Amino acid sequence: MSGIPLSRSLYASPQSLVIGALTSGAITAIVALVGGSRSMVVCAVAIVIVAGIRIVDALRLRRSGSTRSTLAGRWANRQEFLYRTGALCYSALLGTFGLLTLVHTTDGVLQLLAVTTAVGYAAGIAGRNAGRPWIALSQLCFASVPLALGLFASVEPLKIVLGVVILLFVVAMMDITLQTYGVILRATIASREKTALAEHHAAVARRDDLTGVANRTAFRERFEAQLKAVVGRDHSLAIHWIDLDRFKEINDSFGHLAGNAVLAGIARRLDEAFGRSGIVARLGGDEFAVVCAIARHDDAIDIGREIIALVERPVQHDGRMLRVGASLGIAIAPWTAPMPIRC
Repeated sequence: MSGIPLSRSLYASPQSLVIGALTSGAITAIVALVGGSRSMVVCAVAIVIVAGIRIVDALRLRRSGSTRSTLAGRWANRQEFLYRTGALCYSALLGTFGLLTLVHTTDGVLQLLAVTTAVGYAAGIAGRNAGRPWIALSQLCFASVPLALGLFASVEPLKIVLGVVILLFVVAMMDITLQTYGVILRATIASREKTALAEHHAAVARRDDLTGVANRTAFRERFEAQLKAVVGRDHSLAIHWIDLDRFKEINDSFGHLAGNAVLAGIARRLDEAFGRSGIVARLGGDEFAVVCAIARHDDAIDIGREIIALVERPVQHDGRMLRVGASLGIAIAPWTAPMPIRC
């Protein structure tokens, strides 16, 4: 199954990405300035830079159009790579900043700001990136595990307890992320199956059961669309209306199975000859229609002759060679000059 719908989920809510980047970037900058540690300042600057790049990426994608139309094929893979790189770098920087704050400062408020920022970010991405669980789980570990290490390094009982709680939090969020991913995956599969089923039913409703070519409904829809599209073009549209001659005799003499074989054989020939570039349809009974684009009116005559030749070729059924003829009518649109058409 393609991962494109799950890739789209990464950008499903650019607002949350922008808000999270702005708030966490601002908090780390304030903590670094108050704490005064050079390593904290360097890490905070890196966080602000990565946050800015991620914001620009999310807003650029939003301006370029909806993610449904933009994220497709190789572009989806490239965009996911950019998102993954930024997300992992950002979470690693947040976790590292929390560790540095715990190691280089003794201010409880600053430590609280750094720890809650990283933990809050970790909790948010567990749900946001559940469509790509390994990205979410990696971010969760990168943002949270350094905090636990910093708390353990303090050798203070209460901080060690908090470190244990953070590790348990990581385990719990991993389970939540995987459960959410399962829900998203099932919903994606169900949506695709539903779409495929609807497309199948639509195709069946527009196909002649016996011959497999377009039925009257599909013929009308496709012909009307081509008729509208031909206006102003340098070509015309020719419709050949075909009625089989002596078909009733075959049905009366050899039975309906023989008649069905004749219809299916003729439809197959017409479809092979004209189906790719035009329309081939069975309109009911022993009536067919073929629509083709033509550059000159004489082309319609040539096509008509080819259709009659295809129809008159015998069809083999049950050891017999069955033959029918055809009566043919031709109409051309748009009609640029009056002329008689004789086949």
